Amino acid sequence: MRNDDLTKLARWVVPGWLTFLTFLGFIVMDIFITMPGEKALFPQASLEYLKNLSSLDNISSSQTLLTIVIGVAAGVPVGFIVYQLYFFLRWNSPFSRDGLLSLIPGRRKDLQKSVQYLKNELALRKKWRREIINHPLYKTDHSFQYRYIESFFIEACQFLDKGTDVSVFSRHRYLHEVVHTLGASIGGVYVGFFGYLLLRLKTEDLNASVYLPIVFIIVIAFFVLMNAEDEKRYKYNTNIKLREKDQDNESPVSQIDLPKLKIGFAFPSSQFLFTLTIFHFFGNPRFSPPTFSGINNFYMFFSSTLGLRLMLVLLILGLWTALTHRNANTRIKVGGAIWATLSTVGALILAAVPDKFSWVDWPFFLNVVIFLIANLILFSNRRNASDDMLFLEYNTIQRYLDVKNKSRK
Repeated sequence: MRNDDLTKLARWVVPGWLTFLTFLGFIVMDIFITMPGEKALFPQASLEYLKNLSSLDNISSSQTLLTIVIGVAAGVPVGFIVYQLYFFLRWNSPFSRDGLLSLIPGRRKDLQKSVQYLKNELALRKKWRREIINHPLYKTDHSFQYRYIESFFIEACQFLDKGTDVSVFSRHRYLHEVVHTLGASIGGVYVGFFGYLLLRLKTEDLNASVYLPIVFIIVIAFFVLMNAEDEKRYKYNTNIKLREKDQDNESPVSQIDLPKLKIGFAFPSSQFLFTLTIFHFFGNPRFSPPTFSGINNFYMFFSSTLGLRLMLVLLILGLWTALTHRNANTRIKVGGAIWATLSTVGALILAAVPDKFSWVDWPFFLNVVIFLIANLILFSNRRNASDDMLFLEYNTIQRYLDVKNKSRK
């Protein structure tokens, strides 16, 4: 098996294993966060359930090996299914061309990044090329357009890679595999999370009409904020006038501006998740147990002392402000101050009147926050790898066109 075959196999294996790991991870987190006496994910077990899982005293070595082999092997077909779902959403779904927030990046924007609106130049004064570019499907069908641009890029790589030790094509294939492996891995996280969600709804007989809409609203709110960041970044990449207008502005590109209110927010999706995390830190009973066993037990002392938790949060907020708002404009600084103040006040309210929020399913919603944090990490990494790949395509195509145009003179 060649190396490129192994990398293609990783597109299936990694998402498949990640599906199982995230599913089990959410279950383990749910069990650990559930307070004693509360209804657990598995009513017949608490922490003893995990101990029994890790105990292999009553299982023969052959059974253990068989279980491990089945679990590892199952990652391939599961990963293959996840990858097909990802490929459908990426290429063939109703949202594949124009995208759906940042959840499904639109292929049209990717194509615009790779050729920077080049059109007639890609014909190279050839009739058959012009017929393809002027075909009605070239404008309306992203798959039709991509097939020509991809073949043009490969042609450019074949020409530019001659007699060089550095292969543009190899670098592109590496980035291509990273982008799609991360994309399919995101799908694996979603399958694992929704498997956990369905298990919890069934096991604890929860009201799906309440849980599902709340999860939907939280997830959509996160992606609306992330999409606003991506749209701002995309406009900066494609709008020359906007870049010239803000050339002296050192504020982060990933921001939301509210000019009428004269405020702005830097990295709003991260701020949103950080606020939810602070709420858990102050409101979740697991992080603020009612008993206090003395200073010798550092964990109990730390988690049951409101002052220490408040000092830690203020320290983190101070570091965040210093690092991300150092060169920001006034709007961003004001918005950051408002966000930090509201988050802290909201957290203190949760800590001051815990009985008023006893209805909150803290273990479940902590897993929702962890799920969104995984989304932020994987989507951001995938976006960066995709931008790297698309810029390489643009750079390679432009170099190829420069050589071709120079040879005609």
